[in-house]
Amino acid sequence: MSSHRPTQKTSIVLALFVVLQALRCSLVYGFIRIPCSQLVTERFDPLVTPGIVSPHVHQVVGGNAFNLTMHPTLDIPTLASCTSCRVVEDKSNYWTAVVYFRHRNGSFLRVPQMANHHTGPGLMNGGMTVYYFQPRAPTKNLTIVPFKKGFRMTVGHPSRRSLNGVDPGRTEAKATSFRCFSDPLVIGEDPPASGPQDSVGFPRDMCSAGVRSNIYFPQCWDGVIPTLRFPCRK
Repeated sequence: MSSHRPTQKTSIVLALFVVLQALRCSLVYGFIRIPCSQLVTERFDPLVTPGIVSPHVHQVVGGNAFNLTMHPTLDIPTLASCTSCRVVEDKSNYWTAVVYFRHRNGSFLRVPQMANHHTGPGLMNGGMTVYYFQPRAPTKNLTIVPFKKGFRMTVGHPSRRSLNGVDPGRTEAKATSFRCFSDPLVIGEDPPASGPQDSVGFPRDMCSAGVRSNIYFPQCWDGVIPTLRFPCRK
């Protein structure tokens, strides 16, 4: 399963906070959608293997301050001068493991990655779409706070291939999943890992319109701990 490790920028959360304040008196839940193009593909993982070459390849999106170390004492988004994301105020970085197809002869071929729509002219190169959702019950703490300097978060495990030992009812079981598309016009409205198109492992059916990797972060940061991994400490 792929893992996702972002460093995130305060201004995005503050913008989200403004939106949510306006929605507080209604039953509508807001979200922000950020299309991002690929920034670089490298064997770098500053969170898991800082300062050394990673054992696997990642696709990185976001600000141009991404580097091999990204020390948590630095406010990385403020060091970036541009971003591969459509919302230019967010100069955070987000990265996921690259997917390869293994041929019967033992060779590997990188699976082509579809560009995000609405990313913008000249930026249609792989990438991902980042969503910030308004927290809702049963999340215990619905208070929205800005990310602190050096905040980073990881989800998933690079060597996990099944849910053995993980309760399927827990949020952790839905951290990473895949959505199989048979129709390019039908994307599915179900939350990650809960719809008929979703699977924890790679889909076994023919996905003629592509496969989407769903990477879902829990809404349980306490505003204090600088680095979070599943399951969240509260």
